[in-house]
Amino acid sequence: MASSSSYSSESLETWRKALVEACEIAGWETKNIANGHESKGIKEIADTISDKLFSIDEDLAAIRACMEEFEANLNFASDVLEDVVDLFTEGIDLFFEL
Repeated sequence: MASSSSYSSESLETWRKALVEACEIAGWETKNIANGHESKGIKEIADTISDKLFSIDEDLAAIRACMEEFEANLNFASDVLEDVVDLFTEGIDLFFEL
């Protein structure tokens, strides 16, 4: 993490306020959100906090765009890998049928 001297005091104060606000969110227990699914609840909490943080800082907004592009590429790669595994499995099945 970069030292605090590399950030403006205004930027640091904005972060502090956003983090305090995020910490004060009441009722965000995973048993009460996402139908009790812990991982989905954690993702929902993280997404909400991210939305608040990314909306207050232009640099973070640019980072978010990069993250979204990376996630899209990761999803595409996952789909391609799944297709390759399916083809490989079909090939193995055909081989043993011979």
